[in-house]
Amino acid sequence: MFQRKTQRLHRGNIDSDMDLGERLKRRKELFFFRKMIVQIMFTTAMFGIVLMIIETELYLRKVTSKNGLTSQIIKSIISATTVLLLMTIVFEYYVDAKIKALDMGVTSVITVMTSWNCFLFCFEIVVCSLHPFPGNFTMSHMVSNGKYADISLDAVMSFLMIARLYLVGKFITVHSWLMNNRFAVSFDAISQVKLSTLFYVKAVMLRHPFFSLILIMTSSVIVSTWAMHACRLYHINDPRTSTYMDAMWLVVISFLTLSYGEGHPRSFCRRYISVCSAFLGIISTALLVALIGKYLEQSRMERYLFNFVSRVQKSAKRKKAAAEVIKNTLSMWKSKCREDPVSSTCCKRRSRDKLTRSLEEMKQIKRDIEDIDISTIGLADVYHITENVYDRIEANVENEMKLLNRLHTLKGRITNTSNKLRFIRKFQISKF
Repeated sequence: MFQRKTQRLHRGNIDSDMDLGERLKRRKELFFFRKMIVQIMFTTAMFGIVLMIIETELYLRKVTSKNGLTSQIIKSIISATTVLLLMTIVFEYYVDAKIKALDMGVTSVITVMTSWNCFLFCFEIVVCSLHPFPGNFTMSHMVSNGKYADISLDAVMSFLMIARLYLVGKFITVHSWLMNNRFAVSFDAISQVKLSTLFYVKAVMLRHPFFSLILIMTSSVIVSTWAMHACRLYHINDPRTSTYMDAMWLVVISFLTLSYGEGHPRSFCRRYISVCSAFLGIISTALLVALIGKYLEQSRMERYLFNFVSRVQKSAKRKKAAAEVIKNTLSMWKSKCREDPVSSTCCKRRSRDKLTRSLEEMKQIKRDIEDIDISTIGLADVYHITENVYDRIEANVENEMKLLNRLHTLKGRITNTSNKLRFIRKFQISKF
């Protein structure tokens, strides 16, 4: 069965006249192959990263050397897994091109490759090809106090190899419930919405926002801490000068862009890791602020309840202000009736000031109520109101058409009755 699917996958042309059922069947097979390819990509990438970590830890703990047999064997296996990884990347892009060609109904996979796809392909090839090569390649680098020393090139290649962790997103995507849902896959075939890794990330962030963000932040800090600690030991191979807690402190202040100044990276390797940590921290902070803002935003029903209570409260204040207006008006009228002119003038001035404040308060409360009414109606409410208006208009037009049809029918019956009466009248006249 697997051989038959492989033969069908490597057909040169795609029949553009196949029906929808055959297209969905072919897409299902291509999705199955892409899932297997991503599994192999993820396995080889993670296996290479694990071997890189083992080789780095053995070297930093002075168990082996870069020219030792153990280090050479481990890096040779890493190179072999890298070659397999690059082959799977090429095959994955080929399968993606087959899927796009099938959706577009074209016969050649080259026509669906855009400049952006070519750029992503070259970028992934470059990123996944970086790894510590077999051998002991060194470079001159400043370690501290203006002193230079020969540092192994593996210190750079090993940390650049961590960029392969982006394949975790692809692996989770192809095994997600969204990609394995036949209805979603079928809808992907007939619509403009494509089930990509970005689409799955958006769906996960929408369903589990805080858990996803905390997981990403924690993973970034852990990986950056190990890289920062290992980079420090590469340049100063003395475990007593640096600990994981010191590296974590430097990563955290870089991640949160605090920059206390108590410690700063001196080597270019640690500066590179600090820049990456700061970049990830900026993105995580922006996402966290957006999630908190969305979490504090009121829902439609909560906004309706809040506006209703506010309107009731404002209405009560408006009634109280109206009562004060009436009360101050009566006070002014009473002050005019007093015999003492001095007392009458003071009471009249005091009542007039209170009346002015009450009128201003009534105007302000009226404006507040209008603002509440405006804020109560949102875009969704306008859409529903417009939809209801259109439905009523359509119903009225339909009733009007029915009424016109009945009027035409009634007019025809009246015409027939008139003709019959005219015929009867002529018949009676001719008879007499």
